[in-house]
Amino acid sequence: MTIDVKANPAVASSPAPRRMSKNVRFIGGHLGTLSAQISVGIVALLLWELAAHYKLIDTFFVGRPSAMLLAFAGHMTDSVFWGHAVSTLVATFWGFAIGSTTGTLAGLVLARSKWLATLSMPYITMLNTMPRVALAPLFILWFGVGMNSKIAAAVSLVFFIALINAMAGSRQLDRDLDDLARFLRCSEFTRFVHFVFPVAVPSIFAGLRLGVIYSLLGVVVAEMIAAQTGLGLLITSYTNQFAVSELFSVLLFLMLVSTLLNTSMEKLEKRLLRWQGRE
Repeated sequence: MTIDVKANPAVASSPAPRRMSKNVRFIGGHLGTLSAQISVGIVALLLWELAAHYKLIDTFFVGRPSAMLLAFAGHMTDSVFWGHAVSTLVATFWGFAIGSTTGTLAGLVLARSKWLATLSMPYITMLNTMPRVALAPLFILWFGVGMNSKIAAAVSLVFFIALINAMAGSRQLDRDLDDLARFLRCSEFTRFVHFVFPVAVPSIFAGLRLGVIYSLLGVVVAEMIAAQTGLGLLITSYTNQFAVSELFSVLLFLMLVSTLLNTSMEKLEKRLLRWQGRE
């Protein structure tokens, strides 16, 4: 039994083929972009390896990709390395969680109170412009050489990023929507929940995506200054030993972790903001 497409308009106008074609084009374009990105990285590594092989660069200072990848493979099967990695990642998580939560809440509060924002902004600006790397030894003095000092260093970076983005997002409410909320005589709480906060969410997530990277940065810097465990400690140790390949392998791991964290935040943002029609 055959179906006459011309005699059945419902079949001829079915959106399924168009939808499949759109999905195929999307997947093909995504794979093409990913392939191009990977190709650029491979070409860069090959040029680096060739320059090292023909002694165009001094491998004592910059190493070579083959040695770095061998060191990286060794680290992936080394329980000691993973102990350091877990210590760094745990501190990164807690620093991000505490800094982003407190910073976002503070930013939303300041956005609702112009008087409080005017009073506190000069001090927030001064504290935010202070180099947090210089404060890392002070955190170690206050909290000791351990997990707490690393978390404090991360919080000091993430807090201000989350605060500023939450404040900026909360002030992006369209004037027409604001007038509508006032016309409907919404309470301040209702206005905030249904009008202000939804508008601020994209800006808040932009701060969270940046904050998770800076949380990792703050932890690693604190570990490089003084720590008992962590990837920053390994970086300092390999630097003192002039072990360039091992050093680059740790940096490669950190780059992969930061990329994974950023991608995870992007996926979470897209999932939570589907109601806005964001792609």
